[in-house]
Amino acid sequence: MFSKVSSSKVKTAETQMQMLATSLDAYRLDVGRYPDNLQELRSSDVRFWDGPYMQKSIPNDPWGNPYIYKFPGEHNEYDLLSYGADGRSGGEDENADISYFK
Repeated sequence: MFSKVSSSKVKTAETQMQMLATSLDAYRLDVGRYPDNLQELRSSDVRFWDGPYMQKSIPNDPWGNPYIYKFPGEHNEYDLLSYGADGRSGGEDENADISYFK
């Protein structure tokens, strides 16, 4: 069973991924496509770029690992993932992957 800390970290990851998704959508509206990597939300020389789309640095997930961003995505236009507490694909409970597909 999840502890309150684990549950809080999952909720934090979901909130951060929603924030990243909003920034990715703003980038797409300006540039016409999603970025190749998350760093392009902060700095890019792509035509029509009007960022930065993130005011602070790209956050790591609550376990200190970088978010996984895949464009094009395997499930939708892009995939955004946290591999959970263990930082590896798969797992259960606090080690389970947290996914955001757009």
